[in-house]
Amino acid sequence: MRANFIFHLLLILGLVIGCKKHKENKIEPDKQFVRYINTSSILTDLVPIDVVRTSDQGFLIMGSSPSITKNYHTIYLLKIDKEGQFVWDGYLPEKYVNPVSDLIFKEGSYNILCMDAVSGTRLIKVFDNGLKTEEIKFFEEIQLPLQGSATPDGGYLILNVNLSDKWSGITKINPDLSTKWSEQYYFNENFAAEIDRHLKREGLPLSFLTGSLKSSEAYYFNGFADANFSSLFLNPADGKTDGYNQIGGDRSYAAIKTIVPLGGNRFAVSRYDRSGNIYFVPNCSIDIKSGTAIANTELGGIKFPDIEPNSRVICKNMLIAGRQVLVYGANSKNKGIGLYLFDSNTGIFLGSKSFSLETPLDMGGFELAQDGGLLVMGKTYIANRFPRVCVFKLNQEEATKLVGL
Repeated sequence: MRANFIFHLLLILGLVIGCKKHKENKIEPDKQFVRYINTSSILTDLVPIDVVRTSDQGFLIMGSSPSITKNYHTIYLLKIDKEGQFVWDGYLPEKYVNPVSDLIFKEGSYNILCMDAVSGTRLIKVFDNGLKTEEIKFFEEIQLPLQGSATPDGGYLILNVNLSDKWSGITKINPDLSTKWSEQYYFNENFAAEIDRHLKREGLPLSFLTGSLKSSEAYYFNGFADANFSSLFLNPADGKTDGYNQIGGDRSYAAIKTIVPLGGNRFAVSRYDRSGNIYFVPNCSIDIKSGTAIANTELGGIKFPDIEPNSRVICKNMLIAGRQVLVYGANSKNKGIGLYLFDSNTGIFLGSKSFSLETPLDMGGFELAQDGGLLVMGKTYIANRFPRVCVFKLNQEEATKLVGL
């Protein structure tokens, strides 16, 4: 009886202390925290896309929401300070829809490649000190963009699609924003409806991507070519695949999800199979100049049983606590977010960390903090109805433990 009373007393005391800590919500910037970003600006739903650290050590977050009046998603931006507190948020004008790139830092601002309301491609500039935009370039000839990225020379790669003529287009934009070259790769007509659903964010998204080797020895893109969803390496001089390798997919049922060049012929990739299972391949060799295509299944990989099938995957090569590590992020089966770390030089698995709440989480991205910690961003719901951005901050001590030091 006495033991039972003491147990209940300790339980109540613990709950009171826990609630007090939650209500005080006073956390130093170099400490860990979990923060729901309270805002009433978010319309309909939210797809979290990217997070970057800003010059004031805060963070700029990009997402998209279904438009009330159009078939495509509008672009949402959120600024938080280094303690995860709300600074400002809002939507870009509705003439800018469907962001197809991450936030690309350039000359003190952030560039976004996106679509306009009539399907052309626009390059716009946004700022971290307020919801301001500046249009840099309208690429009228590049219709229905699917993905875009910066190139080492200061230009851009843009992947787009022509649904009526059934081809994937890849265009190299020079630093002065002129077009260097543009190539088309035709695909099976049955894929057109699948790509259209992707553009309208209906169902599972396809893992379109573009990228560059740091040496500019090759560019690459993930897209439909011939009868499969494949990864093609390209000659940077003209965008042609002659003499370059490709990683073949199984239609769109099994293909590459992410590619991170590690120097030379070394890459870190992720892929998925016909059942939606995700495989991480943190250290593989791909001969990009080989004329013999390889199947994505030949790359093997590690499958973690807690990863949600068909999850979005993000992979970054990051310097954490002085150690170069590959950080893979994915959604977990328990509706949380999982991070999986590998040594960038050897591919050796270092450990993992999961993030979860009482409500479902959808992964949006992760970024290094100024104090050596790590910020993880996702989307959750308040009262199971209202979408909100949620951020988790690991301090330097926890980040150091995460990389095995």
